[in-house]
Amino acid sequence: MGKSIYCFIQKFQKGIISRKELLREISSFILKIPVSKGYYEEDVRYDFYAYVISKIEKIISNYKVREEIAFESWFFLVLSRQFYNFINKKLKHKNDILNNQELFYSIADIFEDYGCKNQNEEDKSPNYDFSFLTEKEKKVLAFKYGINTVENNYEETAKIILDKIEKKKKIEEKIYDKYIKLITVQKKINRTCDENEIINLKNKEIKIKKYKRRLEDIFKSYNIYPSNNWVGGKLGISEGTVGAYLFKIKNKIIKRNFSEFDYNVL
Repeated sequence: MGKSIYCFIQKFQKGIISRKELLREISSFILKIPVSKGYYEEDVRYDFYAYVISKIEKIISNYKVREEIAFESWFFLVLSRQFYNFINKKLKHKNDILNNQELFYSIADIFEDYGCKNQNEEDKSPNYDFSFLTEKEKKVLAFKYGINTVENNYEETAKIILDKIEKKKKIEEKIYDKYIKLITVQKKINRTCDENEIINLKNKEIKIKKYKRRLEDIFKSYNIYPSNNWVGGKLGISEGTVGAYLFKIKNKIIKRNFSEFDYNVL
């Protein structure tokens, strides 16, 4: 099946078949991704399908032929990442946001959507209006997210965020490397008839899987923003007080600008 999919990808890239013909061949593969992650609802599956095909050309253009990994395996991994992005950014219900205690996600997501809704037409830069916040709340935002809501030097925050993004990318690269090693070991297991070698390879497979899962857990929980403790140190307040401020800020932003957000737009 992998070779068959790649065959159609190549034909599409060479202009031999149309985009419509390509999608007809790979649609079932894309629709299986949500199911493989435990999401069986048709709305989720077809919303994700629309999300993927809107960027399918860009996705397949990033593929580089590698002998140790089939296109189908690579495609599954990439679509899995796309699905997690899709779920995290586009399927959060309004009530989930209002009730969510994990401020890292909800405020950051609000900033992203709010910035897109309020871009300056001339310079296309996000135009945040936080005049309804107190001066202390503005400072908390500036130090936590690097948003210059006040006349404040937030270069330290920007540096922390950029450094953490780089570290998170390295973790993702390690996960991908382990995935490739896992596929390689599994292929060797299928090809050999030597029982001792199979035992050794299966032990190796178990170790790779465990390490890969640990990396995935670290990746999922890795917060790219400065800690509340760091922000508190800058402002002379406790870590808990920073969390309380962020909770208040989040609800103020949602209540004031909720009508401007459309979390169902893909």
